[in-house]
Amino acid sequence: MTQNLYPPARPQTVREVLDTGWHIFKATVGSTLSYAMLMSLAIEFPNLYTIALGRPLPSQEETDPQWWAWGIVGLILSLLLWGALLLRQKALVSGERTSTMAELKLAAVQLSRVIAATGLWMIGVGVALGPYIAGTQLAGLNGVQSAADALKALALSPLTLPAVWLSVALMFAPMLVVLRKLGPLDALVASLRLVRGHWWRASMVTGVGYAAVFVLVVCVAAVAGALVGLAGVVDQSGAADLWVISLAAVPVGIVCSALSFTVMSAMMLALLGDLSVRLTARTAGPQS
Repeated sequence: MTQNLYPPARPQTVREVLDTGWHIFKATVGSTLSYAMLMSLAIEFPNLYTIALGRPLPSQEETDPQWWAWGIVGLILSLLLWGALLLRQKALVSGERTSTMAELKLAAVQLSRVIAATGLWMIGVGVALGPYIAGTQLAGLNGVQSAADALKALALSPLTLPAVWLSVALMFAPMLVVLRKLGPLDALVASLRLVRGHWWRASMVTGVGYAAVFVLVVCVAAVAGALVGLAGVVDQSGAADLWVISLAAVPVGIVCSALSFTVMSAMMLALLGDLSVRLTARTAGPQS
C-alpha cells in the first residue's frame, strides 16, 4: 500500500502535482479499474439500449422516453460508483483501511448530496453562459457555417469567460461532498475557497490531465479502428455494417472512459491535496 501521496507534506509546484497525480494513478489503477469499468458501463446504458433495438450509433433518441430513462439511471449509478472509486483511491494513497462494502455504503449515503452539488455546479455554469447565449441569439449565430459566423463567435467568446472561470472554481464541490461529507452549498463555498488565488494552477493541472486523456482515447480508438478494419465488417455491396461497428465501438468506449476516469480522478485528488495544504498555510499564516 502506497502512503504519503495524499495529502502532500507541503505545497507543490504544478510539475510536482502532476507527478503526484501520475503516481496516484499507478498506485491505484489496479484496485479502482473495476469501479471505473462499471461506471463507464452505466454511462453507456442509452447506447446499449439503442443497439439492443438494432439501431446504429449515433442515433437520435430524444423523443424516446426509455432512452432518457436509461440515461438518467446510468448517470445516477455512475455518480454512485464514482464516489466509491474516489473513496478507494484516497484510502489507498493515504494509508487508510477500506472495503468495497464500506465504500459503496458511504457513496450511497452521500449520493443525493453529490447529485445536488453537481447540479448546482452545472446550473451556475449555465447561468454564467447566459450573456454568451443571448449574444449568439442577437447576432443570429446558429453554428459556425461560414467565415462570418467564425468571426461572430470569436467576437462573442469573451462572454464565455465567466462560465469558464466558474467551471474551474466549483469543480471540487462533488469531491468535497464525498471526501469531507459536506452539504452541497458548503461544498461549493469550500471549492471556491480552495481555488481562490490558484485558478490558473487548477486549470493547468486539469488541462494537462484532459490532454493525457485525449491522447489515451486517440490511441485506444486507433487500435480499435484497425481491428475493425482487419475484421472486414462490410456487407456484399462493400458498405460498412454500421450496427456491427456500433456494437464494437461500445466496449472501446467503456475501456477509454474507464481509464479516463481513473486518470482524472488521480489528478484531481493530487490537486485537491495541494490546494488544501495551501489553504491551511494561508489560513494559519496570520496566526503564526
